[in-house]
Amino acid sequence: MNIDSTEISLQINEKLEEFLINVQKIKDLNNLEEVVQYLLEEEKSHQIKNRIRIINGLNKEFNKKEMDLEKIRELTGEALITFHERPMRKSKKAMDNFFDRNDISTCLNNLLDAEIEEKSIDTWIGGLTENEFKNLLGGAGAFTSVILEGCFPEKFIDIRYDRVTNLNEFFELDKVGKGYGERIIYTGKLANVISKTSIYKKYFPVENANAIIAGITCLIQHPSLISSSLEKNKSDKVTEEPYYVTKKSSKNNIRVPLNQILYGPPGTGKTYKTAKLAVEICDGHADQDRDALMQRYTELT
Repeated sequence: MNIDSTEISLQINEKLEEFLINVQKIKDLNNLEEVVQYLLEEEKSHQIKNRIRIINGLNKEFNKKEMDLEKIRELTGEALITFHERPMRKSKKAMDNFFDRNDISTCLNNLLDAEIEEKSIDTWIGGLTENEFKNLLGGAGAFTSVILEGCFPEKFIDIRYDRVTNLNEFFELDKVGKGYGERIIYTGKLANVISKTSIYKKYFPVENANAIIAGITCLIQHPSLISSSLEKNKSDKVTEEPYYVTKKSSKNNIRVPLNQILYGPPGTGKTYKTAKLAVEICDGHADQDRDALMQRYTELT
């Protein structure tokens, strides 16, 4: 997919402006300058602020003659806990086990010293899932993207598998492949295009562009991080509906009961339907790609 064309750049620019205007309305701000100030400094989950601090810290460590592996472990672990709508605690535990390896420096260098391409990334992730990240492909991919962003902050951004799908839907781009290597490299290129749009250059600082854009992509995927903080600001009491989740469709909002019993003979799709409902309840939407959906379901459980 060619995302470097002028037509695609203008399309991305328009959708990014749409996102900023939407935040302006939700937060009742006066202009887009205030929106950017809010995103950089005041957004409650600190998606951008945390990334700037953590990625700069990782980059400093990776550029030392002798890396401080404990500091890299600390910062990467913090990224897995704070860079997403929900903490990736299982992946954080797997990451800690990874850093306990005797050959940790060699393992990191196998990723960072190689010519970084789709195949080399997928091979490295494959090694993680065979060991510490067993049954945690999503966590292994997210961890790998953080390491790459920390070492090469101008080329990569941290990702979640389903975030890439969500971004392409938001920016109305063609589908990207299923491999993590392809998705990690693709989002780095997408971030580069975003940083060159007129709306980004007009309102956002030049420094830390990819860390800022990575934070924006998380907020695009999880707008509740913005809207929920508004509700909490309005009232100390937050109304909860524990028995229903609102499922959005193109036509209307459907209230789906959380307590459901699925029944039927073997092979009728109960397992898949259960996974789809669980992801929709947790994330507000479910990836249409079956592999991505089941991967997200595994991460959540």
